[in-house]
Amino acid sequence: MWDPLNEFSHAIFPNGLELHSAHWPNRPWQMVVFVVHSGSDADPFGAEGSAHFVEHLLSESSGFDRKKIDATFDQVGGSVSLGNTGYASTLFIFFGPADQNFLIKSFNLFGKMLFKNALDGHFESNRTIVLAEFDNYFEVEHKYHLTLLERQSLYPNYFRSRFVAPFGLRESVEKITPDDLKSFYEKNYVPKNVSVVSVGGMKIHQLMDCVFKSSLEEEKPGVRNPKLAPREGFEPPENNFRTFSFSQYYGTTEEGLMNGAGYRSVTLIPGQSKRWAVFFLKEMIGQILHQEVRENKSWTYSMTARNYYLGDVQELAIDCTALSLNALEEIESTVTDCFNQIGNSRELFERLKEKTLSRLKMIDVSGASLCRQAAEHLSSIRRIPSYGEWISEIKSVTLEEIVELTRWTTPEMRWTLIKKP
Repeated sequence: MWDPLNEFSHAIFPNGLELHSAHWPNRPWQMVVFVVHSGSDADPFGAEGSAHFVEHLLSESSGFDRKKIDATFDQVGGSVSLGNTGYASTLFIFFGPADQNFLIKSFNLFGKMLFKNALDGHFESNRTIVLAEFDNYFEVEHKYHLTLLERQSLYPNYFRSRFVAPFGLRESVEKITPDDLKSFYEKNYVPKNVSVVSVGGMKIHQLMDCVFKSSLEEEKPGVRNPKLAPREGFEPPENNFRTFSFSQYYGTTEEGLMNGAGYRSVTLIPGQSKRWAVFFLKEMIGQILHQEVRENKSWTYSMTARNYYLGDVQELAIDCTALSLNALEEIESTVTDCFNQIGNSRELFERLKEKTLSRLKMIDVSGASLCRQAAEHLSSIRRIPSYGEWISEIKSVTLEEIVELTRWTTPEMRWTLIKKP
């Protein structure tokens, strides 16, 4: 079986910068992702949104011209992304020819932007842009308040209650100062806190030579942020069931404010739980809910289940944005009944397991997607696992393990929201 994630070579430079490279012979291109191991999880208390704000300033400070940077990559048929902030990391990406001169020039650009930046861009105009991005994401007022309520209910007295997204909090972004951002930058934008991931026509020793000839190899003191320790358990969230009425919140009874109901229920699962066991729990509850809520009861077109790995915790969320009003009285008990069916669904589990293993045997991945996939693994677990490791863990997952995970999905452990007109 082809295992492209197992093809990465690894090197550490004297300044602590790490390089992970997969050589694809005869490719004329090179994909590169810079993983800064600091996202919004690293935001200081009271300055939530710092990681995202710094990302915005980096490409507009110390004389950088974003239009010229875009033009440089456009003229060679490449592309560039000057920052994307997540919870665990911030990513910077470029794609271009597998040419030594081009790569040295590109490494110089990113080395200066990441490690030698004065953050002297237009601070207030960038604050306005960050706040506009925040408002675009939370396009209606209630979405922000309900999301914050969810975070605070699920994570009482824990740092994850501080923000509603990697943007931070609107109130904290409004108060962040230039000194706050410079302090965050000096601590987090250091070579030891950065991994470079690359896929393409260059061999690792060729890429290393390009790094040594660029500003990426310069010394800058600092350390790598430690990986978050997994939480082993959680207390039931207080006030874990809430009904939200649009007409009461907005003070109107206008028809058409909302024509149906909505449902969301989120639970936390310990970070050390097998990720593939959580994946199968998500897949199983998704299919059982589809059968019951759509096929049997015709309450909705779609009810989705998603799982998120955050390092210290894993989240399992069930969402339905268009639910029949006829379902309001029964939806929560129906969801609970569906979770209770997990232990009696061995045939479904075996079928999903076989399907997942079969798909891994037919890997069809581009160099760009492989590079991003490896970068995401480095962000979340600080290493690049092979598909072979995945297969071993998938084979090891048992239905009994999944049933054990359902102890975290009982009604009192989930935070549940029902939205109605």
